[in-house]
This record gives sequence, structure tokens and C-alpha cells, in this order.
Amino acid sequence: KVLTNPANVSSSGAIRVQPFAESSFGPGERCEQCPDNMCKGKAVEDLLSQMSVRPTVAYVGDGRNDICPAFRLSAGDMVCARRGYALARRLENDSDGL
Repeated sequence: KVLTNPANVSSSGAIRVQPFAESSFGPGERCEQCPDNMCKGKAVEDLLSQMSVRPTVAYVGDGRNDICPAFRLSAGDMVCARRGYALARRLENDSDGL
């Protein structure tokens, strides 16, 4: 399953990206690490909660918006972080948090 912001092309050819609503939070529940339109950590948790058997997760990311889901993974899951980018730097500095 691909989780992404919905987008469409307008009649003028402009790409219009809409907020990702599936993982929206209620009042006072906002994730402090993620942008308002999508908490990737909650999206991953919601997806995993729909499965009858939890698989091993291999999460691939590079930016600051990938830190939240990376730190929500379980023992045995994998994070593949792009060297030299925010996620890799955070993992190098805070590997005890995983």
C-alpha cells in the first residue's frame, strides 16, 4: 500500500497537492515531529494495525519527516537511512532511542 498526499493536475497544468487526511489527529493530538498534513509514524502504525500478523518492517527514508516513524518501529524492524541526510544523522546521534 502506498501512503501519500493525494494530488491532481489542474486544467492549467498545475500540480495540486492535498493534505493527507487518513492519519489526521484530533484536537491536542498533533505529532510535534511531523508536518501538519501527515504524521508518517501514525500512518505506519495505522497500516500495521490493519494486518492480522505484524510483518518485519523495512523503513526507507532520509529526511526529518522520517524520524518519527523510524523511532516508532519495533525490535527486529529495519531502518534504511540515506547517508548524510537528517534521518541518518539523527540515528547516528541517538541510536539508544531505537
